[in-house]
Amino acid sequence: MILLSRVSDSPRVAGSKRLLADRVDLDLPVDRYALLTGDPHLRRPAIDLLARLRPPHAGHVTAVGSSSWPIGRPGFIRGKVTGRHIVALVARLYGLDMALSNGILETLLTSPAQLDELSTHWPIEFRREFVFAIALLPPFDIYIVDAPFPSPRDRFGQMWRVLFDERTEGKTLITSSTRGRDLVEFCSKAIIFDRGWATVTDRLEEALDQYPPVATPPERTDRQEEADEEI
Repeated sequence: MILLSRVSDSPRVAGSKRLLADRVDLDLPVDRYALLTGDPHLRRPAIDLLARLRPPHAGHVTAVGSSSWPIGRPGFIRGKVTGRHIVALVARLYGLDMALSNGILETLLTSPAQLDELSTHWPIEFRREFVFAIALLPPFDIYIVDAPFPSPRDRFGQMWRVLFDERTEGKTLITSSTRGRDLVEFCSKAIIFDRGWATVTDRLEEALDQYPPVATPPERTDRQEEADEEI
């Protein structure tokens, strides 16, 4: 559950302040939500707000239970570390069994041998798999995704989607994706931020028609965005 209390926020995006919320009161009980915005530039700041990565300019964002980091962001991996180092860190932070955690990733990832290599040497495809796979290890109460989901057309994507669906059963899920099919498959409601106000609707397909989840202009591919964040 997430609660916004009198939240006002105008983050600086692309060199200028943009109105995200103006004295917003919003209750988000346990459910599966697609995050939609009237201004595509505000999608990432909205995720940061709901994930409590930064405080709003006024008001409070409260979460009941543990929340994930924004799953799918390549910037999650930083520094000259191996995949094993990152797994060990996550295991310590969340009290997980390290052997079991490594075993899950070795089964799930397409090229598990790359876990022993420095992340700076990883190809983009493995990096993308890793940032999604490691989010399956801790048992969160709130899952927040800020990227298109892994493709169901390959082995990793198929396995990840099944496990993620199990993990998020009965939990809060907030998804920001530029692929409408991801939102239709995994979500039942929409959270809409537009011109300072915010609302929730259970008419998901109508909301997607009104607020299509387009890429932030200028439009870029997933591969381009991931390559840029590696630099």
